[in-house]
Amino acid sequence: MSTMENSRASHTTDSILIRRECFAIFRSAELTARQASVVAQRLDGLTFDEIGAARGHTKQGAHRIFCQALKKIGHARTVYPYTGLSEVYRGEIGRVS
Repeated sequence: MSTMENSRASHTTDSILIRRECFAIFRSAELTARQASVVAQRLDGLTFDEIGAARGHTKQGAHRIFCQALKKIGHARTVYPYTGLSEVYRGEIGRVS
């Protein structure tokens, strides 16, 4: 396997691990439906003005909901037992190559 193929394979595996870690943390954060919706819309690139208008809130209301969700996600990340596993994997793969 060439160096480029090896790099792609480790990158793909690494992004799979990161994605799994993110989904697990989001699930354990126990976001309300409203919080999950605002976070998803924000990740889709909508502004707080657009999110607030679509949901019948003000810009500040959408921002407040988003901040509450981020606090829950931040806490969930600190208690998640496998936080950083993808970085360890990346380091180990780098040593082998």
